[in-house]
Amino acid sequence: MSRDTPIPQQLNKFWASEKNKRNLQLLVRDIVCNNVCANHIIASSVLYDNEALPAITFCNEVIPELLNWIEEADARVVAHVEWAARIKQGQRVLLMSNDTDSFALLLHFTPQFQTLGMKEIWQQ
Repeated sequence: MSRDTPIPQQLNKFWASEKNKRNLQLLVRDIVCNNVCANHIIASSVLYDNEALPAITFCNEVIPELLNWIEEADARVVAHVEWAARIKQGQRVLLMSNDTDSFALLLHFTPQFQTLGMKEIWQQ
């Protein structure tokens, strides 16, 4: 799968394939990681068939602290936000998730993130 791959005609069959979903996630991660910008970008880990791919920065640097040692994806987000605030002094985080559990966890840990200098946490 690449940027030039045509959109399939039968999207229901496309989305039914775990391999297609994984390849799309990897493509998006590759696009984000290779997009040079001034801000620190963390392309989070992808989970597929119990295989965990490491979290990396936009320079394709593996982040050892963010290897998938946490099984639940909702809880893994907390470690990523904490790392961004503690190590990279990030002050703004945008989480892309439709899961209310992620929102609740981020809300719970907000005081800790604030002590690390985090000013904004957004969930789309």
